[in-house]
Amino acid sequence: MGGLIFRELVEGERPSLRATFVLYEFWEVEFIFEQGVFGFGIPFRDTSASLLVGPTDTLRLDDLKGLFREVDERVRLRIPDKYLVAREAGDPRAS
Repeated sequence: MGGLIFRELVEGERPSLRATFVLYEFWEVEFIFEQGVFGFGIPFRDTSASLLVGPTDTLRLDDLKGLFREVDERVRLRIPDKYLVAREAGDPRAS
């Protein structure tokens, strides 16, 4: 993960938190938290792809390890295998 940016937004009486980071030097991922609901998505120029919305019975903010594992799996599904293999082969942290 790289390029972590936090922003707190306030619209009227509805504060929200947004964090943007890059996974695998490939996708920018945005985390949004507002009024107890959170989500992860990939923003594009004119649209976005939702990765995960919560909380759910199995995905909660108090289980960050499980939550980030699920986000990681969903992001990896959107990255070409040949990119991941080449990146992991050259990355000493991958082993």
